[in-house]
Amino acid sequence: MNWEVFADPATLGLYWEGLLTTLGLLLSSLVVGGVLALLLALALTSQVSMLRWAAGAYTYCIRGTPLLIQVYLIYYGLA
Repeated sequence: MNWEVFADPATLGLYWEGLLTTLGLLLSSLVVGGVLALLLALALTSQVSMLRWAAGAYTYCIRGTPLLIQVYLIYYGLA
């Protein structure tokens, strides 16, 4: 096996680009997830019953389905 490929400067640049992309996706998903969690928590403790019902239904559906099915529905359903 040719291990020199891993230390090639062009390959190291690709590794760096992949690392930055991964960290960007991580940070953006943390921000979106945190904001969504805060909004749903506020909705679940709200005095408005329709808001509580909608947040509870969303939570029930998301927690009750496997993640792979959710990804398929989002990817193929939004297109």
